[in-house]
Parts: sequence; C-alpha cells; structure tokens
Amino acid sequence: MNYKVIIGDVTCPVIHSDHCYILQIVNDENRQSAGVAKAIYKKWPQVKTEYHEWFYRYGERLYRRSKSFLPAKLGRNQYIEVEENLTVVNMIAQSDCGGYQGYPPIRYQSLCECLIRFADHLNHQRQRSFEIAAPLFGTGLAGGTIKNVITVVNKAIYNRDIFADVLWTWYVLTDEEKKETEAAFHPRCGIS
Repeated sequence: MNYKVIIGDVTCPVIHSDHCYILQIVNDENRQSAGVAKAIYKKWPQVKTEYHEWFYRYGERLYRRSKSFLPAKLGRNQYIEVEENLTVVNMIAQSDCGGYQGYPPIRYQSLCECLIRFADHLNHQRQRSFEIAAPLFGTGLAGGTIKNVITVVNKAIYNRDIFADVLWTWYVLTDEEKKETEAAFHPRCGIS
C-alpha cells in the first residue's frame, strides 16, 4: 500500500487508475447532513438518496425476515457508483451522533470491520487497477483521532495482497492535518 497525503477536495479526486473508491464514514441513525457526507451528497445527490433507501429496505427486510440482504448497521458498507470510474463507499462506523456521555460517535471496531469487508469486496471485483481517495474519516464530527484512525486502517488492510500496489490518497484540509497524518504512519507502510 502506498499512501499519499494532499491538501485538497476529496470530491474532486485525481484518478490515475481504472477505478477510484471514495471512502467515507456514516452513522447508523439514517442521518446524513454535515461534514464530508454533505459535500459528497451535494456533488452526487444519489449518495444520500441511496443511503436513506438502504435503511428503508433494511426495515422491510427485517419485517420479511430475509437473510440474503446486508443490513444497514454498524460494520457494513454500501457501494454507490457515482461516475463510470468512481464509487463512493458509505462505511457505517458511527453511532450516537454528537457523542454520548463524553464518548465520540466513532466506533473503531466497526471501522475495522468496514475496511475488512471492503477488502473482501475488492477481492470479488477483480478490477485491473484501482485507487482509494479518502478524507480523514472519523476525525471530524465523529470525534476520532488521526493516529487511531490510521492504526485501524493499517490493522485492517496491511499485508493484504489486494492492496499491494494500490495508491491510497488522504485528502486533508490544512497543512497541520497533513503533517499530523504523515506522522501517524508506520514507517514500513510508506508515504509519498
């Protein structure tokens, strides 16, 4: 895995491969109204529409007791192709919007599950080349730290063959975030 950190807009990724995945964290409360999620759905309204539809279908499937559907709950992903070579991945890794009794909304274990499921999804897709564009998910309104998020990412995907030659670009907003993100990487993971 090759990491790169740039100051820029994740909704305008520079794509160097056959396909790009934009990863973002969303909550398990069917609410999408702020932060990066808002910027993404303003550019691609279908992301919000399909997110809400996922929760609606989840309720219907529970009622009908279908077991062939991946429900909208912590640790699950939703894949929404927004352009021919671009897919937004909604990773449900937040709960209790705004936090609860001093605990932030981010759920690190759920984030790890989402990333492992994402790796499994990629193994089934067998695309020739792909890359990942990601904001500093989990660090804004979700209340997580950059160091903890990077640790979870490394734990979930490090040493997985599917990511061997993949470029992962972190999109940050400030020079300070860029420096902090670069400092959080383990030396063996590489950063450009």
